[in-house]
Amino acid sequence: MNLNSKQLLYIGIFGITALTILVDFVAPGTSYEKEIQEVRKTLQRYYNAGGNYHYSYKVITADHEFLIDEDLVKSAIKGQLVGYTISPIFSQTNWCRLPGSTQKSYHSLRLASGLILPLIFLLVLFISFRFKKRIGTLVFILQILVLADLIFLLS
Repeated sequence: MNLNSKQLLYIGIFGITALTILVDFVAPGTSYEKEIQEVRKTLQRYYNAGGNYHYSYKVITADHEFLIDEDLVKSAIKGQLVGYTISPIFSQTNWCRLPGSTQKSYHSLRLASGLILPLIFLLVLFISFRFKKRIGTLVFILQILVLADLIFLLS
């Protein structure tokens, strides 16, 4: 893959961005244990022919609010303590845990945006440079996804 210096600069910027997102997810962050003030259930509709929908669940504490999985929300009640960590760079909730549970719960959107997408992007970059594969279109699409992910994390 023959690239000029400007293309290498753009790819390098996106590579550093993906690494930053990955480090933000993997870094320990700040741990909290706060009382649940509210568990909010929101209807999410798909405006398509099927008219499908699902519910999203958000835990609200005195300082933070974050999405949790449906399995975990069945155990979460108002007034109960919840343990969670906030990432150091983008201030996102990496995981949460209810008292009495030894397992950390990761929300699927956080896993996808903080771990899976940056890893796929870095893997594709490695393959394209190491094995001289012509996958410029895939790299471009992943660059767009990393940019969208960065915007999502900053908002």
